[in-house]
Amino acid sequence: MCIRLFTAVLFSLLIIQAFASSNLMAKTETDTYYIKSFERLVEEQRYDIAAQLLEKNKKQLVKSAAGINDKSALLLKQYMEDNITILQSDTKTPTEKTIATKQTIILWDAIVYENAPLWMTWKQELESKMDSFWPRKKSIQVT
Repeated sequence: MCIRLFTAVLFSLLIIQAFASSNLMAKTETDTYYIKSFERLVEEQRYDIAAQLLEKNKKQLVKSAAGINDKSALLLKQYMEDNITILQSDTKTPTEKTIATKQTIILWDAIVYENAPLWMTWKQELESKMDSFWPRKKSIQVT
């Protein structure tokens, strides 16, 4: 009897965990779609639409980030607001708008994918390319 009860409780916990994980994954996939769409619009220099998209989905993106890290979510919110202002500005260059966008995307990515953030992937790719051009000197050991 005790084993059946234990098995039922364990099974219930596994089901609850599975649904909670799938809900988080769905939110992350939706957020990723918004971020990629936002990035694409900026690359196409459709700044007004990009700013509208970010403004419309800012609360959702910040809420998702807050579920992971509250302090980082506040920083992300500030970056998004600054990014929207920059995108709507007539005095900012396309390069400045792109840089602000990349900063926001990298910050969001670092919060959501803390185990493999985008900037680490870029760093590893860059180091790999640099090593192919300029092999690192092997250290010489004196004995």
